[in-house]
Amino acid sequence: MPCRKRKSTNHRMRWAITFSALIASVQAWSVDIVDAYQMALQYDANWQANQIRRQIDEQNLGIAKAAILPVVGVNASYTKQYPHLDTVQGATVDPNQTITTKQAGIALQQPLFRMDVWQQYQKVRISQQLSILTLQAQQQQLMLDVATAYFSVLRQQSLLEVYQQEEDTLLRQYQIMQARFRE
Repeated sequence: MPCRKRKSTNHRMRWAITFSALIASVQAWSVDIVDAYQMALQYDANWQANQIRRQIDEQNLGIAKAAILPVVGVNASYTKQYPHLDTVQGATVDPNQTITTKQAGIALQQPLFRMDVWQQYQKVRISQQLSILTLQAQQQQLMLDVATAYFSVLRQQSLLEVYQQEEDTLLRQYQIMQARFRE
């Protein structure tokens, strides 16, 4: 657990620094917390990787489910033959006569029960549910990290304004004291 906490702290610190740099470099337009969150979703590589992992798990679930379902096969054929104008076995063939053959078929297969296929389906289903939960947990952590960084930047901006006002006040007091000293 200590390693995980250190990683989380480093991750938060990295977000705070990145977010601070972003806010500082973009003074012309303001970024609200929703925009910051949207940017974080767009540029976070872990988030993108987990989304792709979830999509793959959903596709694997569909494949595993298909192995459980019955297999239905349908086939059909239609052939038309035009015999030659020659005689067939001594008989004369009518030139307008055609021979048509039509065939159709349906096949349905369903094994009664295959434990290996069922276990594979259960395994993939659990994996898919786990990837959804992981993605939700990561989304919440990302929200928390963005909010922490956002409010940290706002706090730092407020402190900077207070310090600048304090510096201006001290500069005015200094100028007043110098003016009184000269008198």
